[in-house]
Amino acid sequence: MAEMETGKINDKTLFEELQTNLKNYEDSVQVMQALLIFFDQNNDILDANGTALGRKLETTVYSVNKEVKPDIISTYDNGDKGLLTEIKWSISENFQYMTDEISELNKYSSPLIGWKKIFPHLIHDTVTFHDLILLCHSDVCRKVKNCIGDLIKDDTKTYTFLKSKNFAVWSFTEQKDRKGIQVIRIRNEYGKIFHKRLHDISKDKIDIPQFVACPIRIKVIFTSDTPPDAYVIQEVMKIIYYIVCKSNTDELKISEEDIYNMFIYWYPPYNKNSTLSINKVIIKDACEKIVRFNYNLKKMGSENVKNEELDPKKIWYVAAKKLPKGKLLNEWIIKRLIKLQREDEERKRKQEEKRRKSEQMHRVNVNGKYKQKNITEY
Repeated sequence: MAEMETGKINDKTLFEELQTNLKNYEDSVQVMQALLIFFDQNNDILDANGTALGRKLETTVYSVNKEVKPDIISTYDNGDKGLLTEIKWSISENFQYMTDEISELNKYSSPLIGWKKIFPHLIHDTVTFHDLILLCHSDVCRKVKNCIGDLIKDDTKTYTFLKSKNFAVWSFTEQKDRKGIQVIRIRNEYGKIFHKRLHDISKDKIDIPQFVACPIRIKVIFTSDTPPDAYVIQEVMKIIYYIVCKSNTDELKISEEDIYNMFIYWYPPYNKNSTLSINKVIIKDACEKIVRFNYNLKKMGSENVKNEELDPKKIWYVAAKKLPKGKLLNEWIIKRLIKLQREDEERKRKQEEKRRKSEQMHRVNVNGKYKQKNITEY
């Protein structure tokens, strides 16, 4: 009974963790949309056509040039200066892990090359200098600031970039403004950037109404960070729901390629400087997990088709129109992900047990000590 209770507690904790990860990632996508809207509405802050998503630059901070991929790359002052925005949907509260994540930002501190490849209208492939903004949720912002303070105090030379004049930490949160309108609020919490006007605005606050931020979702769906499984599966399910609703049957077979093409149709690049925010690998992984939902639950998948006949790259759906929506769909997905995780853990446990038994079969007891038996004796 105690083991059962422990299992329930673990499942509950895991459910809450996955649910929090899903919500945090959704928030980070929405804050990216909100920031892009702010830049679009204040088009004199950045250069015209001076914003890109999903692109890479090269850093010279290492002995060999290494690619870096911030969430948003921008230019201002007619391409003379750059602005990088790194959005962190999840920062570990463990001090060591947080230190590692903040230290990783050092890759942006050196001069970067590759600007002209992203923005062809630029004359040079470099900028005079670039600002860096770390954008994270207000819930962890105070701990991030404390961590930065400790790092600078303990090792001034290594973490020089954290106290430079072109590094700032911004926070984002959802709240109501004075008029009672639900907004995404962004504000500066630490440091400063060379872009004086943007710095001054951020020191006050940047409020973007949520109802304004929602429509741009058609352009942005992923940040540069790897999304949680539940988020990708949720987006894949929306595509599937749409395809099924448009069909004349409740049971049809959909390939990964169909889903990927629909993603491209729904979520084209943000602009001509940007690349697709869709990754085939994570879509494939999500599809494989949904296929496992089919096997285990029999609520999705053709009951007339044997499991061994199902191609992992194909997905069968039965009565997909009856699937839960919104929050219920999130819970539905998370519960099944937990079930898959428990099944994987049990499979690994059995494999490990089988391996140990196999090893024991190759041992003999000699004077109370176990000695490996010569393999030729078998």
